[in-house]
Amino acid sequence: MFEQSLKNIDNILRADNAGGALDYIEQTSWILFLKYLDDLEKTKKTEAALAGKKYNNILEPQYRWESWACPKTSAGKLDHHKTLDGDDLRDFVNLKLFPYLKKFRVSAENSDTVEYKIGEIFSELKNKIQSGYALRNILDIVDSLHFRTEEEKHEWSHLYESKIRGMGNAGQDGGQYYTPRPLISTIVKIVNPKIGDTIYDGACGSAGFLVEAFNYLTANREKLSSKEWDILQKKTLYGKEKISLPYIIGIMNMILHGVETPNIKRTNTLTENLADIQEKDRYDIVLANPPFGGKERKEVQQNFPIKTGETAFLFLQHFIKILKAGGKAGIVIKNTFLSITDNASVSLRKLLLENCNLHTVLDLPGGVFAGAGVKTVVLFFEKGAPTKKVWFYQLNLARNLGKGQPLNEADLAEFVELQKTKADSENSWSIDVKNVDQNTFDLSVKNPTKSNEVVLREPKEILKEISKLDSESKKILDNINLDVPEGSMAYLQGLSGAGKSTLMKVMSGYYRPTSGEVSFGDVDMAKIKKSGDDSIYSKIAYLPQFPYMLEGSIKANVLFGNKPDINDYEINSVLREVGLNERFDNLKEKLKGGRGDTSGASGGESSRIAVARILLKIRNSDARIVFLDEPTASVDKKTKFDIADIINKEKAARPDVTFVVISHDEEFVKKLDCSINVEMEKGKIIRRTDVGRP
Repeated sequence: MFEQSLKNIDNILRADNAGGALDYIEQTSWILFLKYLDDLEKTKKTEAALAGKKYNNILEPQYRWESWACPKTSAGKLDHHKTLDGDDLRDFVNLKLFPYLKKFRVSAENSDTVEYKIGEIFSELKNKIQSGYALRNILDIVDSLHFRTEEEKHEWSHLYESKIRGMGNAGQDGGQYYTPRPLISTIVKIVNPKIGDTIYDGACGSAGFLVEAFNYLTANREKLSSKEWDILQKKTLYGKEKISLPYIIGIMNMILHGVETPNIKRTNTLTENLADIQEKDRYDIVLANPPFGGKERKEVQQNFPIKTGETAFLFLQHFIKILKAGGKAGIVIKNTFLSITDNASVSLRKLLLENCNLHTVLDLPGGVFAGAGVKTVVLFFEKGAPTKKVWFYQLNLARNLGKGQPLNEADLAEFVELQKTKADSENSWSIDVKNVDQNTFDLSVKNPTKSNEVVLREPKEILKEISKLDSESKKILDNINLDVPEGSMAYLQGLSGAGKSTLMKVMSGYYRPTSGEVSFGDVDMAKIKKSGDDSIYSKIAYLPQFPYMLEGSIKANVLFGNKPDINDYEINSVLREVGLNERFDNLKEKLKGGRGDTSGASGGESSRIAVARILLKIRNSDARIVFLDEPTASVDKKTKFDIADIINKEKAARPDVTFVVISHDEEFVKKLDCSINVEMEKGKIIRRTDVGRP
């Protein structure tokens, strides 16, 4: 019944044009919260009466559910004489109810009370339901739902989790709403919290880690004393969240799972200076999945001893600092943390190894986070003693993970079992820290049982290796000077014949100028030329201006330039992503070969196939530099914008990868999140502009 009710509410919100899927759960949440509060007050009132005590309601009579939402007759039916509807209902909610509820943030005795949570939630919200009649219909549905019995709360918690999971699958921002629950459950098992521990997540999103820790600690609820239950409710789980929507969802998620007054604060954790953290501020356990790929301002970086713009790396410093001595942590982070060699990353690995016992690293495959397109590891460590040995486990699955095939607990069962003794196996091994390079503290995942394992390297290392190659080459461009910072997205602009494609070949190392300097960061590209070393060029993803179609199947064309062992599921997934699902569901369909229409595919279809190739290359290799030469040539407007969205998504998921784009299409370029604009004319760079976009 509850599931169908939520679907009906979504349909009403859709018809009311109340935003998108994320808005639906936000608007549903505030209404459900007020209904939950009404049921909670009734339960408290009954309990007080049974104990011979008086219960004082939180809300004044006119703002209680029974007064404004669904007033009843003595027979328990909806009282149509008192029921608000249409503009009257909308105006009451917007002009009276919300302002009243916001005031609790100021009037509440402290932040641990239900009153404070009411004020904080409604300070972050506004009613987006435009029609009072639509709101009336939603209130009538919610009025029939209840949160009073354990069975009702259990069903609601599962339904709400499924809604959050849907948000996590919605796109690149899904990670802030949803970390796969099998992964969270496994992390909690390994960290193994106890009643009395304080558990913290400084980037809690929808509170998945806190909810799972609560479930873990209440697995034997009947054995808990009233004192232990009170500790769990009030003095165990703590979170912080910067963004309002996941904050609200996190509060509601914890409530539906049984935490009456969640200790989640709406704040930007990274604005807190590490030097100000005292012993009283520290926690026994940290469980977290900090945001991937964020970039923090200089003023935020000043709060940390190791300066970096990478959001997750600042969070890791925060987590290490805020742990008590002997405290334990399970942190999800991008796998590049283990190997990249910029000063900040090296310093942070050194800090972690010297101050904590990094006893376990879980290496996860791509696809764990739907839509994020980034590989991750989980760091398990204890604070207070340096690391001597690290046990690695590489999760190797026989399928590609994605929306249709998500991670499950069975996938992680071997890891959980082997981690108990940190045994060696085909997927696990240990390293002594004394054997780690003491200059870089490189902890790259190198499974000794897989001799063909490709180790991730950063752009500087790749480009330095290329720059050592044979320097003999013909003169291509003269007096070219260009610096493209690593991790940026650059746009090369100019008329046909200006030299853009040639410059891209210089930048990629295929050609070199005889004078001038072309560099990525501090690496000079001027002496780089094409090499036959495939191990080097596997790090560069290149989409040419006129993509060539092989004479062969769709599958062969998509796999061109990629690893041959990518399965059909992933190929079909990426084809659907670029909008080719209708024509190319059959991977055996043949193309004639050649370019454009002569290949049996239109220009737009050829471009989409080429983009699919690049996506597979980025996601299934260690590509660190992506060159896109006219990726939208011969495509329609919809295809053009689809490709722009795909490029932005991939760049956002990989802030340390450099993208270079050529396009004559101004509409397309305006859709891209470029940070650098390079204008060319007659083989010369006439202007380089920092655009100031993300």
